[in-house]
Amino acid sequence: MSVLIIKQKNYKTPEQFKPAPFVAHDGQNVTGSLPAMLASSEEFSVHIPKTHEAGRWSKTGLEKVTHLLQIMPYVQAYFDKFHPKWPFLHPATFDPDTELNFLTQSVVMMGSWAMAESKTQQIAKDLHKRLSSSIYEQRQIWDISNHHDEPHSQHHELSSPGPATWPMATYQGILLHLIFSLLLSYDQSDLQLTRVLPKIPSQLLASLVRSCLKRRMFFYPSILAQFIPGVDPNVFIWLGIEEVKRFDLCLYRVCKHARVHDTKLSEDAPNFSPRPGLQSPGGSLLSLTDLQFAVPSSDELWHATSDLAAKLAGNEAAYTNENIEENWISQTARLLQPHEQQFQWM
Repeated sequence: MSVLIIKQKNYKTPEQFKPAPFVAHDGQNVTGSLPAMLASSEEFSVHIPKTHEAGRWSKTGLEKVTHLLQIMPYVQAYFDKFHPKWPFLHPATFDPDTELNFLTQSVVMMGSWAMAESKTQQIAKDLHKRLSSSIYEQRQIWDISNHHDEPHSQHHELSSPGPATWPMATYQGILLHLIFSLLLSYDQSDLQLTRVLPKIPSQLLASLVRSCLKRRMFFYPSILAQFIPGVDPNVFIWLGIEEVKRFDLCLYRVCKHARVHDTKLSEDAPNFSPRPGLQSPGGSLLSLTDLQFAVPSSDELWHATSDLAAKLAGNEAAYTNENIEENWISQTARLLQPHEQQFQWM
């Protein structure tokens, strides 16, 4: 079974976005170029079902081929221009034909913006606006930060024999929308050179961070627990761990670059963090203390297009050693983000 197929099995959970066809004013499916489809769509939205709907393209045959040909230039622009700055999607296994529809649409949105042409950037803005509304309106499906269950901080022992899988593709798509919101806020920097997010993106960022904290997605043992050593291929486990780490660090970067619209969003945060009783430095939603995992492995391996399994073979011991607790990013917080200091340099 290929890495991609296994990845779909483990990461695509019920809390996912349903396919969202491009529709015209009369509700009929639109054919033609992507700009034409986006420009004529006033009903564009995504729906998050509570079933096991995977949320992938429902087109078949010639329709599917035509659609993929239309979006591939935007996907290519994403990986050529945006991905080198924010490398949290795995290029070799990203397939628009099988990925979650919402994630593919988010990639198309960012690729359209990365083309740096006025027409494509306007398309990206329109798509961002429509998808953002759907994300916000359906937070009850993906946002678990306000679920009334027993909270677990990341430093607790893992007791569940079968932890719930994480909606990675959904969260990756939301992260792309938050990064796009920062790009649109370029003229609203404050004195700390952070960018103030509008009200809705601020709420989405806070919800995403708290949901990830509650799922313990920044805690290496819980990341590892998403996989079954001896059952899942080693290359798949490596890819999955790397994908989560890179997502986590990109979300941390967004938190460092962003200021939420209302400071209460950070001040009133539920206690899902491993730093009980302490606020993040400078009011940020995340701190180095939260990052209880080691830095990602080499970019050379992450961008390998072939023979990844062979390249990883024989290095299992070294990779295990890299991820021991003393190598976690959180270990640097004592020196780089001491809470007794009033001014935070990092």
